[in-house]
Amino acid sequence: MLLVNIVEQLALENQELKETVRLLKDEINRLKGEQGRPKIRRQKKAGDISSEPERQEGSPPKRRKRKKRNIVVHQEKICPVEVTTQPLNKGT
Repeated sequence: MLLVNIVEQLALENQELKETVRLLKDEINRLKGEQGRPKIRRQKKAGDISSEPERQEGSPPKRRKRKKRNIVVHQEKICPVEVTTQPLNKGT
C-alpha cells in the first residue's frame, strides 16, 4: 500500500508541475509579445430526448438558392484598345 500511495502522490505532483510549466510558457510568450494558448470553451451537450420522433423535430433543412442562369444583355459596346498599352512579348 505504501508504494501505491507514493506512485499516486508522484503522479499528482507531476500533473501539477506540468500545469505550472504550461502557465509559465504562456507567460513567457505573452511577455515576448506573442499570443498564449487560446482558451477553448467546452461544447454544450444536447439535452436528453426521450423518443426518436421528438429528436427528429426541428427546423426543416435549408434549400440552396438557384443560380440565375438567364442574364439579359441590355447593350453591347465595342471598346477600342491601344497597342501601346498592351504588354510586349518578351518570350523566345
